[in-house]
Amino acid sequence: MAGPWGPHWAQIELARPAVIDRVVLSRDRQRQYADRVPVRFDIQVSLDSKAWHTVRQVATRAEPVMLRPKGGKFAGVVPAAPPPPRFSDQGPGASAGTPELQAATADEAGLRNLALGPRAKAAASSLLPGYAIHQVAHLNDGRLGNAYSWISHGEPSWAEIDLGDTYWICHVALGSDSSGQYRDRAATRFTILAARQYSADSEAATWTAVYCYEGSPVHTRTSFRFAPVQARWVRVVIQASNQDQVRIDELEVFGQKDPIPPEKTKAQAPASSRPAIESREMLEYAFLGEEHAWLKAYGRADLDPRLVPYNGRVKEYPRHVGDDRVPLVRLSSPPVLDGRLDDSCWQGASRGVARVADPYDFARGPLACSAVWAGVHGEDLYLGIQTDRLLSAHVAVVSLPDGQACGVLTWSEKGLRFNTFAEGGKLVDSRPVEGGSDPAGGSFEVRLPLAWFKGWREAGLRIGLGMGGRHTAPEGRAVEFGLASVSVAEVGHCQGGVFRVRFRAGDRPVHVLMRLPAPGTSWELLPGETRLLQVPAEAGPIGPQATLGFEDDRGESYVLHLFRYDPLGRTLALAGDLAARLASRGIDVSAERAELELLAQRHKVLMAG
Repeated sequence: MAGPWGPHWAQIELARPAVIDRVVLSRDRQRQYADRVPVRFDIQVSLDSKAWHTVRQVATRAEPVMLRPKGGKFAGVVPAAPPPPRFSDQGPGASAGTPELQAATADEAGLRNLALGPRAKAAASSLLPGYAIHQVAHLNDGRLGNAYSWISHGEPSWAEIDLGDTYWICHVALGSDSSGQYRDRAATRFTILAARQYSADSEAATWTAVYCYEGSPVHTRTSFRFAPVQARWVRVVIQASNQDQVRIDELEVFGQKDPIPPEKTKAQAPASSRPAIESREMLEYAFLGEEHAWLKAYGRADLDPRLVPYNGRVKEYPRHVGDDRVPLVRLSSPPVLDGRLDDSCWQGASRGVARVADPYDFARGPLACSAVWAGVHGEDLYLGIQTDRLLSAHVAVVSLPDGQACGVLTWSEKGLRFNTFAEGGKLVDSRPVEGGSDPAGGSFEVRLPLAWFKGWREAGLRIGLGMGGRHTAPEGRAVEFGLASVSVAEVGHCQGGVFRVRFRAGDRPVHVLMRLPAPGTSWELLPGETRLLQVPAEAGPIGPQATLGFEDDRGESYVLHLFRYDPLGRTLALAGDLAARLASRGIDVSAERAELELLAQRHKVLMAG
């Protein structure tokens, strides 16, 4: 509230008389403005709003504060997140025990893989910059897998093989990552072209479409057969993929110099058909797409940044649920940096969660969650990170809330390093950091000198997580930490419609004032005291949810966005609505409702555990 120039007053009328022993006020707890700070005032109380008694006279001065950014572009420079490295018991970059996959030299009919010929040469319309592991030459190097692949710089794109001479061909095979390690960047719509005379333009009359595909992502090596044609150049024009840049680990072309006899060709499909893909895979792909849509619609996943209002009707898209902001406390002792997150000091640290979409694996589901614990000991920042899947080599982006002092905690064949970048994504510095990891379990522990983050005491810290998620920015989703004397963390997950949240005081007493879900509730914690708060869950559209907001005795605000994803509950609700609509039309759905009731009982048991 802004008052006029000169003396003025503001008051709060309580619902009933109460005993009070403190009043907390501030200019702007969000730290976006530093002007108009009250420095001389009286605190008065009254039982009838007529007779006022002064209980405290205050004369102070406006202390300088570091303002938080008012929003806008993230100031740090973070390049696009590369895929996570392979790992084994021997550590990052070691062989995972899977033998190197080789491209076929011939198909089942004995037709040679002409792409491996001595005069065959690969070309492409573009190449993802900055990653030497992905090369155009990998399109026909005879090896399969992400480490021997080409990635485009965006769709549409094309990749081709010049066979070096004209041959009869009837079979092309390709995949995204035939080792099965990665499920992103797979083609979903493309056309295979063949030509005897070359043209850079894919629309030129010299090209003949021999196969058109549109369907579920082509993750691993898949064969596409067609009626024999003569060609020297074979081009795959990619119109769409399940991520912005498509990956092809090998482009195989099978044929021979002479016309191909019928006995060497299997039942050929016309150019507009699709390969035989398991119906289950098609259903899984559709379900993942539906769940991904739920996450975006209800603010649990990032949207495509290219979305803009159109047609005068779509003026606003779903907004992402806010990011967590939690207290940063001093740890009682430093953790052992072995990646296990089992040290007792983490029980006194705050925990925040970032959620992004990874809609590529049906078994794991499309929601990827990463949790971070943070604490200070001495002059160092300690981070504990747990993720249910590692989406990229960028484990965390650490900076001030506005992106200043930004660096990327990266996991590579060299171990854990802290990298900083200049404009254009150019690497400026790469420093090894002390830490431990269990990448198979998705957990990391690391120590970072606080001297790297000048101004952290006043501004706080931002930990970016979920890099590599669908449509997630390079700096990730944020969990912010502000220096305080009380920690907060969710304990377990929502059970029986209740979230459990642990508050723990540091080395001094601390007063906690709740803002959500019970405004005005407050309590005091003694040094080292723990309080377990039961937070009732709301029935959200895709799972139980709640927002926990509170302030400490310095007036700093914090918020936790509690959530448990419940796709079965959402499915049962939709199925129940469908059964009701069918019943209203006179259709007997008694058997279906009986099945739904059994599933509902099973769902109740699952959500209670």
